[in-house]
Amino acid sequence: MTNRETSLKKQNDDKPLNKIDILKNALIVAVLGVVIGLLAPFGMHKIPVLTSVSYWVISCLVGFVIYLPCIHLSDIKLKHIIKRKWLRVGLGCIPASLLMSIAAAVLTWLFFDVRITLGWPFLENVARTSLIGGILTTATFFREVFESQQEQLSQTEQQLNVAKLSPEIEIDLNYQEFMTMLPLEYRGQLLCLQMSDHYLTVHTDKGRHTMLMRLKDAMVLLRDYDGMQTHRSWWVAHDAVVKIVKDGRKTHLILSNDLTVPVSRSFLVKVSAAGFAK
Repeated sequence: MTNRETSLKKQNDDKPLNKIDILKNALIVAVLGVVIGLLAPFGMHKIPVLTSVSYWVISCLVGFVIYLPCIHLSDIKLKHIIKRKWLRVGLGCIPASLLMSIAAAVLTWLFFDVRITLGWPFLENVARTSLIGGILTTATFFREVFESQQEQLSQTEQQLNVAKLSPEIEIDLNYQEFMTMLPLEYRGQLLCLQMSDHYLTVHTDKGRHTMLMRLKDAMVLLRDYDGMQTHRSWWVAHDAVVKIVKDGRKTHLILSNDLTVPVSRSFLVKVSAAGFAK
């Protein structure tokens, strides 16, 4: 892996949840719970302010504890299946809402001594608390994502500015332009390109992303990058090749992500000249 690729990989590593972020977000949720309690929605102006505030602070914190791990796990586990983040987050809210329904009923019983039933009051209370808990937790989640992406973009811009001012640092602006076409979560070490009809699938060590682009147009941007075309529908980065497999007259390259890439006869000479398929 080149220094350029290592830098890109380091920039785009997923930022895991840590205790400081969780505590900071929990504090924000608690403050919002205080505000909601003071506003006393849904007829709560008839009860003591302390009771209203306590109820909403605890409800918001319970919702935060339930929604955050569900959303986070859904975002990570479904990343390679569902490309849109908002959809992954939405799916994570489904099991969280089911758990919050139980928590909301228990909290209502503890604070107001209201018997838990399956009637309309129960469903109405569940809808209110689940909606507010989901909005608060989802908002804090997307705030983290936004801050993380802004930090990554800032680091990339600083790297480009330093490289432009330092002649000793080699940088491929065409390669950088190509990588900016990918969502931030998929920017990493470039492994290969796969063409299908008019769509190009870009494989990196972060996963794969499909976009509307021709292979030959992508290869123009990657003309100074260490790679080669192995097939009319495939382009491979040199550093991604870990093994060469021959089966009779057929030759394949095994990449670091376990992907098998064909080498057609028309490109076999060029692939051999690059030090592969010997």
